[in-house]
Amino acid sequence: MSEAAHKALVRLRRLHTAIAVASTAFLVAGSLVITPNEGVQAVILLVAVGIFGVPHGALDHLAGRAALESRLGHLWLPVFLVLYLTVCAGVVFFWLQFPVVMLLSFLAVATLHFGSEDAGPAEPIQAHPRRRLWIRRGEILGRGAMPIVLPSAVHPSEVGRIFDTLGLGSTPITGEELSLVIGALWPVLIILLAPMLADAVGRALRARSTEPLSRLVEIPVLAAALSLLPPLVGFVVYFVGWHAVRHTLAWVVRLNANNPIEGLMSFAQLALPLTLATIALGWGAWMWMDSAPTDRALQIIFVGLAALTFPHVALEIAVSAHDEH
Repeated sequence: MSEAAHKALVRLRRLHTAIAVASTAFLVAGSLVITPNEGVQAVILLVAVGIFGVPHGALDHLAGRAALESRLGHLWLPVFLVLYLTVCAGVVFFWLQFPVVMLLSFLAVATLHFGSEDAGPAEPIQAHPRRRLWIRRGEILGRGAMPIVLPSAVHPSEVGRIFDTLGLGSTPITGEELSLVIGALWPVLIILLAPMLADAVGRALRARSTEPLSRLVEIPVLAAALSLLPPLVGFVVYFVGWHAVRHTLAWVVRLNANNPIEGLMSFAQLALPLTLATIALGWGAWMWMDSAPTDRALQIIFVGLAALTFPHVALEIAVSAHDEH
């Protein structure tokens, strides 16, 4: 990523953080007044992820082009589509056969993906590079684990019900048992994030500025949302309102670092075909499946996200390597 794109991304992320913090705090306060039932939560999940969440990964073909075109020429597209769809189909197949293994694998990959997105672009390391590297690694793991660990710790029954719907109901381990194990890891979040906070405080004192601490205000707000909101609503707030937007902003500056509005318009045009195709596949799965509507919604969203996440993360790694090169 160029220096201009890096600066543009930092500015856009600051604006997004301010808006997202206010919006999330408002939703948390509103949840004290009204909480939708599970059926309504499932509808919110389907609509929000389908319309706002899916597009953030709908430029994977551009990542595939960057990774393959120089090697394969005009053949990059068919090769990309075959590889991408094969991985997606493989994830669904293995999920049906080994739900516990695939769920844990998905949670692990999601942790790294969420964390790297939330941590944002790495700052230039000027002093103590090894220490700062380990602090950043802890931040990535801590931030990425928050959307998984906190709901499991506070709402083990509700999260366990989701896990059971995703296949654990037919395995020796129940969803609630797995949720309790994951939720018990909440002290690890403190261990992972404490060095980052201490480092930010130290830099703020040395610079006599609150700037190093300003970006950390999102952590308690997100922690409150993930702990107080129902798990499905908390996931929608985090995935759609935070993760998907930040990923989209990274693409916006890649497309047009000088004019974010034009970059966003380009992103919308480029993302539309794959977004519609993904929604069509989801609709086809809905018509084919015969489980209860709420269970069907959870299975389509979460297994579908898993199927898209594995190739999506692999392509993001390829794009990052390409940008650095």
